Amino acid sequence: MSAAPTTACALTGIGARLPAGQGRPDTRGPAQTWQALLTAESATSRYPAPDWEQIATDLHPGDRPDAPWPVAHLNLPSAVPPEVFGGLRSGEAALLSPTQALAMQVVHEALADAGLPADRLAGPDTGLYVATSSPDEALRTFAPRMRPSLPEITAGGAGMIATPIMRWLNTRGPVQTMDTSCSSSLYALDAARRDIATGRVETALVIALNTARSAPVARAFHTGGVLSPTGVCRPFDEKADGFVRGEAAVAIVLRAPTLAQQERDRVYALIEHTRTGADGRAAAVGAPSLSAQRELYADTVAEAGLGPEAIGYALAHGTATEAGDRVESRAWAHALKRSESDPVALGSVKGLWGHAEGGAGLTSVVAAALSLHHGQVPATAGHTTPRPRLAELGLRVPATAEPWPENTLERRAMVSSLGFSGALGAAVLRAAPSRPKQAATTGALALPVSGPTPEAVRERAGALADTLEGPEPPGLGQVVAHGARRLDRGRTRACVVAGTSTQAWEGLHALKRGHPHPAVSGPATTPAGQRPRVVLAFGGHGASAPEMGRQLYRTDPDFAHDLDFVLLNLAELGGTRWHPLSAAPDGLAATQQATWAVQVAWAITLISRYDMDIDAVVGHSAGEVAAAHVSGALDLGQAAALVCARSQLLERITHRGGMLTAEIGPVPALDLALEYGVEVAAHNGPHLTVFSGSHRALERLAATLEERGARPRRLPGAPPAHSREVERYLPLLQHDLEGLRPQAGYRTMVSTCTGTAVEGTGLDAAYWARQVRSPVQWEQAITHMSRSGPLLVVEASPNPVLAVPTTQTRARHHLNLTITAPGHEPDSLAQAVGALHTHGAALAWPYPAAPPVEMEPAPWDEDTTTPSWGQRVAELSGQERLAELTLQVHHLVQGLAPVSVGEQDRQTPLERLGLNSMDRLSLRSLLSSHLPVDASQVGEHEPTIASIAQAVYTAMPAAPPPKTG
Repeated sequence: MSAAPTTACALTGIGARLPAGQGRPDTRGPAQTWQALLTAESATSRYPAPDWEQIATDLHPGDRPDAPWPVAHLNLPSAVPPEVFGGLRSGEAALLSPTQALAMQVVHEALADAGLPADRLAGPDTGLYVATSSPDEALRTFAPRMRPSLPEITAGGAGMIATPIMRWLNTRGPVQTMDTSCSSSLYALDAARRDIATGRVETALVIALNTARSAPVARAFHTGGVLSPTGVCRPFDEKADGFVRGEAAVAIVLRAPTLAQQERDRVYALIEHTRTGADGRAAAVGAPSLSAQRELYADTVAEAGLGPEAIGYALAHGTATEAGDRVESRAWAHALKRSESDPVALGSVKGLWGHAEGGAGLTSVVAAALSLHHGQVPATAGHTTPRPRLAELGLRVPATAEPWPENTLERRAMVSSLGFSGALGAAVLRAAPSRPKQAATTGALALPVSGPTPEAVRERAGALADTLEGPEPPGLGQVVAHGARRLDRGRTRACVVAGTSTQAWEGLHALKRGHPHPAVSGPATTPAGQRPRVVLAFGGHGASAPEMGRQLYRTDPDFAHDLDFVLLNLAELGGTRWHPLSAAPDGLAATQQATWAVQVAWAITLISRYDMDIDAVVGHSAGEVAAAHVSGALDLGQAAALVCARSQLLERITHRGGMLTAEIGPVPALDLALEYGVEVAAHNGPHLTVFSGSHRALERLAATLEERGARPRRLPGAPPAHSREVERYLPLLQHDLEGLRPQAGYRTMVSTCTGTAVEGTGLDAAYWARQVRSPVQWEQAITHMSRSGPLLVVEASPNPVLAVPTTQTRARHHLNLTITAPGHEPDSLAQAVGALHTHGAALAWPYPAAPPVEMEPAPWDEDTTTPSWGQRVAELSGQERLAELTLQVHHLVQGLAPVSVGEQDRQTPLERLGLNSMDRLSLRSLLSSHLPVDASQVGEHEPTIASIAQAVYTAMPAAPPPKTG
């Protein structure tokens, strides 16, 4: 397959809202669009009663027909949820026109289909190209006797359709709005392709819209003789008698081919070339020009560097008018030069979705791209009997869907769009090169799912689960890459840990239904600007496990590499020769050294793989050695020497005593320690204490604790650390560690020897001598770290032991703290990352780029049953009405203000809350749209929430009397 020309661009995402017929939900997204093309059932019907009532009212009495005119109509949205469109304030969202809301929805769907997160489009490398020829919004907003305010002007003109999209995405590239009547969207496509080809932008969003709600425009078409009196559009058919007006909203994502290839985008088709032209001095305005069309089609093919035989499918303008179809078929015949024995397939989408006017060209481009993508040519809806001489011209209209013609070396389609204005457009599309299959994955992976709300997260989880049940399900690696790289990052997050597609489906399905599942963390919502500080915590005695590191070593090459390197440092210093694939470590020293090695390797793998931003580290007793290395204070060799010396010292005194843990507070614990001649080795929590001492003393203490219900438990194999039993060996330990040269470090280390942060340079030999003797201040260390804000603690231990004391400390001191203690070793890294992601930590996903998963568009649910707040206010009276008014004005101000607005701000002038003059005009418009009062009657004053509510309350008419039975 030859390379795409440098002027080509890749079509990577499709958002579509197309008619489906009377009483049926709109056709949405590429999958439903393709199914509609294959089914070829016309979506034309009649104007719905509410829309027709408005149209008929606006018509001259002599023009009102007995029945609604035929149309292919959409269900227009009334609003968009502002939380879905980050950067768009709720006050702005409330003032959008239906067309703007529709445009935002299809762009959102196109980006989701492309797997392109919205936050990656900010800046000058993204362009917006809008096409529409519908005057509906302008005629409605600026009709005689209407009273639009300045904010409402932003919803009344075609030139403002892109504005809320630009604000949502923060794009700073070109913004163009095209109106060349029916060819508008191919003009927009041409501009976008050329800007990508010249490098002006990397990504272009092309948006085409058409609504058909204006009475004067509908009348002009109706009386002009171009509409089908039978209500059926029959392109290139001998019974063709005109078109049916159609509504449409289509958005596509275009990217530079090299960028699409680099990021492994799904490419529906390559827009190989576009060309625009004009009828020139045609016979009349709106009369088709054969010579102009012939010239345009032939030049488009030639400029693409192709011969006529390269085009396998021509998707024509095809309006089913007598003159239009006749001239266009002859122009196609001239450009493609086929014979009766080898005709080219000719089609049109207007029999299916009506004539989308300014959106017609892009609708055809989407149909052509899907045809190339699926390798099939769909039937043309409405066509049954070909026009006379069509075959002689070397053209045929497929009666049913059929495979792509085999007589073309590469799949190519050509699209035309011909404007009533005389402006013409054409495009050549080519099938995208086939992409290699995604490599199979091994080991547990963290599948992140995020969204603006918990409901959105559950909906996305369900959509991903559905793809795993499809006829051609994606691999687990592709699904995980989609969640990590292609979903918008919302403030609400969840994560599913899975090693197989089946496990992923189970976790996603549980997340969708809101059911707890061991593989699922979240959903959790992180308040704006409150990313938690991430702390890695390393357990002490008890953090080991008999087969620690074994399963992770076998399934995770990165961990295996990191652990081998750590163990090599230990071995060079005379430490343990233990390896995770051998037997369990023998003896206390070997166990503590092996535990340290696994902790350090696990932390290194986690940090390096996910580019983790660790704010602090903390260790419990022996775990402080791992913390000191991960903080950067001790290099790996020094930390290995330290763990060897410390563990060997403790092994020497294991015969002299041990440790015991009990559920008892610090004050009674100290009293009992004095009474029984033992010492408190660790203050783990408000009601968790570890005692250290001789075996006999601990046995006597255990009996008393048992009587008190403190549930004492001996710690198997534990030495009498943090007690007087180590004192005689401290000079020797300090001598062995004289070579330590600690550095300042690059992460904060909180010492459990002091319960506060410690300077890295302070971790010298003297510190470690004190550390092995002093009691562990775990509760104090946790409360100290929590003073700086929300805390997320991740335990890096083969056998997690810190969750219970940390959770108890959190409850006692009311800390904003979350701890995750990954347990099942093969999943432990993925579980940790899942918790980090869920609770808002910043990390980078290491998964290789993969094509996006094909999912159905998310629903746009609108609640039409709940009365508006304006209706509620109107039904209230007295202080209840004023209180509700104050609350709603507060909500409106919050939706416009750039800062948080609390109840204490209700007497604050709006200007001091950040509302500029345009914001205050928007507030006035919103009040007028909800309430039966002219907001201009409020009067002049320095506005506050409270004063506005009071003024509107005064100006409102009295509430109607309550209805009686």
